[in-house]
Amino acid sequence: MQRRTLLSGLVGGAVGSLAGPAAAQYPDRSVRLIVPFPPGGPTDVFARVLAERLGTSWGKPVVVENRAGGGTIVGTNAVVKAPPDGYTLGRVISAFTINPAMNPSLPYDTLADLAPVSRVAAQPLVLVGHPSLRAKDLAELVDLSKREPDG
Repeated sequence: MQRRTLLSGLVGGAVGSLAGPAAAQYPDRSVRLIVPFPPGGPTDVFARVLAERLGTSWGKPVVVENRAGGGTIVGTNAVVKAPPDGYTLGRVISAFTINPAMNPSLPYDTLADLAPVSRVAAQPLVLVGHPSLRAKDLAELVDLSKREPDG
């Protein structure tokens, strides 16, 4: 396995891809899945379903650990600081890719300190606005925000 492992934000297919031929050797003990959100939210619930299915497939428990705070930075940093033995996975969402641009002084390097393992879900995002907004599409919204940066 890579130095550290990372799960990004469809459980059935993902479990199969994570439990391939190497599953005969891995894991030989429980695996920790760090979720950088508080318990009970959609990211946590999804992670618990994933953990249950991985645990069943692997024959070893996958324990979900919630490490909320800092816009996912606290939980992600816990994955980075874990022993580099492949027994700590991290669940990330789009904030993982946004954080380096928003916070140049992250306590970790997203590209050097973490390695992707599998895409486990996809979620479309929609941008909406009030009907009175003078922009009717994204290009018009960008243009409007440039013309009226304080508007």
